[in-house]
Amino acid sequence: MSKFLPQTIEELKQISGFGKIKAEKLGKHFLDIISKYCDEHNLHSLINDKPLKPEKKISKPQSEKTDTKTITFNLYKAGKTIQEIADQRSLAISTIESHLFYFAGRKEIDVSKLVSEDQQQLIMQTINKFGKENLKELKENLTADISYGALRFVIANLDNN
Repeated sequence: MSKFLPQTIEELKQISGFGKIKAEKLGKHFLDIISKYCDEHNLHSLINDKPLKPEKKISKPQSEKTDTKTITFNLYKAGKTIQEIADQRSLAISTIESHLFYFAGRKEIDVSKLVSEDQQQLIMQTINKFGKENLKELKENLTADISYGALRFVIANLDNN
């Protein structure tokens, strides 16, 4: 504001941080102060020197967007590994796994392709002993090679049997 000295609500809206609502709600107060300062120092608005705010990106209507879980699932069905999907989508492995848990729970993914039979058996034994509610407790009672992701896949598979 001090650099461009806006004089109207429309000019104030061009200042970063002032959208329509904020400018209309608080703008008069700021403009009164700026106008008084400009009058005292014989200054005028320099808003025309300010680069225009970039236009807001218009996103696709919701019906045209593909659900992020579905994108991940389609890549998985195309034969990509969780690591490859994470790399391609620039997402964390845990995010990719959470997308796939959804489909594992719906029986659209064969969990045995993600978690070895041996690991599934160990996880099931630990679940039978400790219950499935506390993932941290389960993880602490399993071997280090069994990830939280493997635990969640087996539990997602269990929940929908």
